[in-house]
Amino acid sequence: MVQEAFIKLWKTRDQLDTSKSLKSYMFTIIRNLCLNHIRDHKNRFESLEGKEQSVHSLMIHQEQDGSSYMEQTIEIIEKLIKKLPERQREAFELSRFDGLLHEEIAEVMNISARTVNNHIVSASNFLREEYEVYNRRDIDIAL
Repeated sequence: MVQEAFIKLWKTRDQLDTSKSLKSYMFTIIRNLCLNHIRDHKNRFESLEGKEQSVHSLMIHQEQDGSSYMEQTIEIIEKLIKKLPERQREAFELSRFDGLLHEEIAEVMNISARTVNNHIVSASNFLREEYEVYNRRDIDIAL
């Protein structure tokens, strides 16, 4: 939101009154952007508040079972990565684990950099969606 405020400042720089405080102007912009964000995402915040306690209870329960939450998360992500189509998995692993640039991955895989990007985006979306489904299922079980 702060970045958005600076963009807004830059776009309206010709209309600024130099006799007024820039600090106050920026504060007002940021405050309004924050309030707009809260207003626009109110339902999301309300649903998160209710789930926050459930997630906390779930984490404590898992720690009491002798397995750490982080270890289970890594295990789940590794299983999800194995579910990816071979080329997506290869592009994703070269990018995220080996730190290669899209152009370097393109050379290794003998495909275009754009295709590499498409593979990585698709893999990331799949992993995010599947992990959210898994988390929702665990929260429902804990309740």
